[in-house]
Amino acid sequence: MKLLISTYACAPNHGSEQAVGWNWTTEAHRLGHQVWALASPVNRAAIEAACRADPELAGIHWTFPDIGIWPLQPGVEPVWERTYNLLWQRKALRLARALHRTVGFDAVHHLTWGGVRAPTFLGALGAPLIVGPIGGGETSPGLLRDGFTFKAKVIEGIRDLSNATIAANPLVHGGLADASVIFVKTPDTRQLLTRSMQRKSMTFLEVSLQPAQIGAPRRARQGPPRLLYAGRLLYWKGAHIALQAFAQLALRMPDTRLTLVGKGPESGRLKAQAAAMNLDHKVDFIPWLPQQQLFELYETHDLFVFPSLHDSSGNVVIEALSRGLPVAVTPPQWRRPWPRRCIGCSLRPSALLRCRKAPSLALETSFCPTGSPPSIGRRRMPSPRRLVQHACILSHEAPERRLGVRLHVKTGT
Repeated sequence: MKLLISTYACAPNHGSEQAVGWNWTTEAHRLGHQVWALASPVNRAAIEAACRADPELAGIHWTFPDIGIWPLQPGVEPVWERTYNLLWQRKALRLARALHRTVGFDAVHHLTWGGVRAPTFLGALGAPLIVGPIGGGETSPGLLRDGFTFKAKVIEGIRDLSNATIAANPLVHGGLADASVIFVKTPDTRQLLTRSMQRKSMTFLEVSLQPAQIGAPRRARQGPPRLLYAGRLLYWKGAHIALQAFAQLALRMPDTRLTLVGKGPESGRLKAQAAAMNLDHKVDFIPWLPQQQLFELYETHDLFVFPSLHDSSGNVVIEALSRGLPVAVTPPQWRRPWPRRCIGCSLRPSALLRCRKAPSLALETSFCPTGSPPSIGRRRMPSPRRLVQHACILSHEAPERRLGVRLHVKTGT
């Protein structure tokens, strides 16, 4: 199949959406498809270096649409990135049209950004269009919004309004209407779509982890409890909730420690919060780590804390579980399609009001009762290759059959 993949976020040796873009594109090529990929020029050097290092990837045709009036630094995402992405999508369409006249694509896939509010204009090419997996239809519980700053509350309100009117948004409606199949990461996102869009959609979670990256089962670590958070420091990621819970836990377990890996606009506020709670000597802030070093950090901790309030993917949870690290999640994430036996606990709705008074209860009950962290079996996690196969099959299925196609397809079908 001649396949065009639009993967704005795409880079090797990264996590999150960049890993999704890289894994999906490279696995489509390894499956035998002829792949043309459109990616952000920010990661051009890293992509080209990885392809030179791996001869198997030599056949991927990479194109890096560039906004001439908006120069970028390699490896540095642009300020006002949503505006840049919109302009990039327009430029990508022009380049894709030229490629389509020459190549004649069998299918086109808008992969990343994987957000319901992220536009694609590639439906104008006329080839079968795959959109997603997309997320973003989730919302934060009202009871937990009083921990936001005033600015965050305003942004969250605007986001709620945007979600409520997403089907009427002219920037995204065309791409969703033109799609042959729409993959959504969560049922919440699917509910935002019109009925006609829902009929050609299905829940389909991308995987940013390669099977080779899954760690071996390990024994429980000896020593003082160590908690870990990894992710961007944004208001809706909920790191402030993790700090509140940790403060209560530290009263009962004085030798416990918390490590926060990430950077973002909430960094200063979180450090001030830790100092105000007299936790600055118990909390370690690490701005950034390469992916392999983050994997090594998983091995030295006892519990991963995922307090995000509306995360559609939560790829970092899969990473933590793959290294045998149990996870504590907030109520919005309890419905996610992760292995339930590996999730230590949830802050259930009945516990929300008690969260500020005794949030340590949530973290204390998250430790595995057997003292042995769970591990993910390789057979339980769908590989990126399986997901690519599934997407390509569905893009050419008759509409009335799409929802009946299962994930477990045979190689070569």
